[in-house]
Amino acid sequence: MSLRCRFWKSLITETYTQAEIATLCRFRWEDTIEGVVMSIPLLPNEMIENQERALSLLHRAYRIGLAKYGNIDAVGLGSLCSVVASRGVELQKIIPVPVTTGNAATAWCMYAHIQKRNISDPIAVLGSLSPVGQVLCRLLHQAGYELRVDKKRAAKKYGWNHGEPEDIVREASLVIGCGPTGPVLDGQALLPNAEVIDVALPGSIQGFVHNMVYQGEGMSMPVSWKRGFWGPLYHLVSGYGWNTVLACLIEPLIVVSLGRKEGLALGSKIDPQAVLDFGGEAKRLGFEPKLIVHRMG
Repeated sequence: MSLRCRFWKSLITETYTQAEIATLCRFRWEDTIEGVVMSIPLLPNEMIENQERALSLLHRAYRIGLAKYGNIDAVGLGSLCSVVASRGVELQKIIPVPVTTGNAATAWCMYAHIQKRNISDPIAVLGSLSPVGQVLCRLLHQAGYELRVDKKRAAKKYGWNHGEPEDIVREASLVIGCGPTGPVLDGQALLPNAEVIDVALPGSIQGFVHNMVYQGEGMSMPVSWKRGFWGPLYHLVSGYGWNTVLACLIEPLIVVSLGRKEGLALGSKIDPQAVLDFGGEAKRLGFEPKLIVHRMG
């Protein structure tokens, strides 16, 4: 965290305060919308264990951004920031601009990747009760796909088969990972020809696998996407590559571009239409979903 925020004293003291809230980099779409990526000084376990402090730092980051950069039209929550404090709901209560978690963007990328494939056998969904998992299952059901899910409550409404992760992947050539809690499936349980598209952080699969495993929330950047000095480095450090941007990073941009007065995703429920609205506007602005090879044997 010290290296990312460039606060070297914290490398020695291992203490983080509001003073370590930092701007990581800035982006711009054409000359009309600018985005600022800010980091709050908490590690993942600290955010989960002390969510009141995380919320306080998120609010402070918003106020610092307001003071430093002027008018703010939307706030996007990336990574674990989108999980704590009721998935953005508590932050939305105390700031006047739309808060959006990035989950609508993530769900749309997954939906777009699946639509590009010619799939006739069942699709296995891990993390089917997560916000992304729930809305993705609804969209896939509406599109006529047959699903196998890992939670009984997710299966009940639509009459799908459900079971433990090792059971539902036995006949699936495509496995979707949407869970928020980390590895839930031993890679040895996958069919030899199965592919995995995963948006879980940490990932859904554990152990060595011979299968192709993709990260599914990357997007290619249009020529109108401009990066400041630290922008390219941020793309590399984030692990998605030089010319790839995270879908969750684009979601607040889309909120602003659409002129919305509320976020596209907030809390545990996501409107399927909000996911489709994101996709339509993202494509209009030149962003396309992009699979990133995560791991293969």
